[in-house]
Amino acid sequence: MRHRENLSYIILDVWNREPHINIPLLQAADIATCHIAGYSLQGKRRASEMVTTQLLAWYKGERVERVESIKMKDENELYLVINKTFPIFEVDKQLRQSPGDFEQLRNNYPLRNDFSAYAVTLQQPNRELEHTLRTLGFQTITNYE
Repeated sequence: MRHRENLSYIILDVWNREPHINIPLLQAADIATCHIAGYSLQGKRRASEMVTTQLLAWYKGERVERVESIKMKDENELYLVINKTFPIFEVDKQLRQSPGDFEQLRNNYPLRNDFSAYAVTLQQPNRELEHTLRTLGFQTITNYE
């Protein structure tokens, strides 16, 4: 890849000429997925809301979403929390093993929740970690104050 030395990481979800993806680009990527960024429960809900204004009126902004709770001790568990909610490295592995199955992988990708559907309980004070989790979209619960 011509400019690889100028990039820290290459993470790709959208590809030119899908489903016929560029294999050298796939090999150069640090993480690669089959155009599934919007394949979450909340992503599909938002898309439906944009198209169907009647649905918005019906909801009247009072949506109740199931929130899953996750306990977290410290920043060393951040990777585990993210991987539990969205196993991106498994998606990356599947695409690398079968790039010709791009469209099948995408069409059969299981519905998942966005980070916003999870409440992470921090068991120790860590304002920086709390900020990082909220920036990623997680809800946070603290057992300290």
